[in-house]
Parts: sequence; structure tokens; C-alpha cells
Amino acid sequence: TDGQLIPLSEVLSSIDKSTHLVRLVSHEPPTVKVLTHLEDQLAKLERKAEQKAKKNRGGTVVSKEVRLSWLTSDADYDHKVAAARKELEKGDTRVDFSFSPKRGVRAPTKWEMNEQMDKVIAAFQDVSTEWKNRTVERGIAKVYLQSTVKAAKVLPTKEELEEQAKRLLEKRER
Repeated sequence: TDGQLIPLSEVLSSIDKSTHLVRLVSHEPPTVKVLTHLEDQLAKLERKAEQKAKKNRGGTVVSKEVRLSWLTSDADYDHKVAAARKELEKGDTRVDFSFSPKRGVRAPTKWEMNEQMDKVIAAFQDVSTEWKNRTVERGIAKVYLQSTVKAAKVLPTKEELEEQAKRLLEKRER
């Protein structure tokens, strides 16, 4: 209190150990913090949630592939584009679009191929960029997009953490 040093024995004798505990904050100078059991449990849960969020998607980029034919129907195309958009909007994602010809059907011209690839890139311009050059080989083309959105850490709210801490303390008291 007020920057005065108090012996640990005095601190321990002045608190109710059934409701409070003492945590060492630093060794030099020796500093302790008096916490309620709930505050201590809450701090533990916050640290655990931070570590879990960091581990789950900490900088890893998820790769997905979408396969289209040069003559993909509008409904199928719309469905696949919507699914790819959903992935790119999550963040930290790469989506590779693979265009291939159907058997027995005339392969598209280079101009038609570029037009189709440009159409896909334009559809995702707001959430992605090309991270690798396009490739075209024997009628098969690939477009490589990477999300420009950073994945948000999903952390529990303060209320959720408090509720969880209370449940754990109640369980411990039983």
C-alpha cells in the first residue's frame, strides 16, 4: 500500500485465505499481488484462451482448391465462387482455381481462357490478390489467389470467461 514494503507474513495474516490468494508478480524487487480466487481463475482462463487462439491459426495459411471446367454452368460456377469467397473472407487463406477442358469438347482459345481467368480474379478483387503467376499448360490453367484479410483471433468474451471461472471454482469447492 502506498509503495511501502510489507513483510509477506503480514500480508498473509491480513487476508482471508478461503477467498483470496497471493501471487508472486516479480522477484526483484519482491512483489506480490492479492487476488480473489475468481480473479486468479479468470486470469488463467484468459491466458489459456490467448494461447489457444494463437495456436489454432497463428500465421498458418490454409490452402483450398476449386476445380472448374471451361464450360462450368452458371449455377455451379456461382456456388463454387460463393464457397471460395467464404474461405477468402475468413482470412489467411489461399485458393487455387484450376480450369480444365471437358472430354470431347473443343478447348477454348487463349483469349477465351484469359477472359475466364480475368472474370474469376475480378470476382475476388476486394478480398484477395494473385500471389503466384497464372499457369496455362495443354488447356489446363491455374489461378492462385491469396486472401488480403487477416484472420481474427476468436477469443471468448469477458462474460464467458467469468462464467467459466465461476463454474470451475464451484466444481473445485464440491
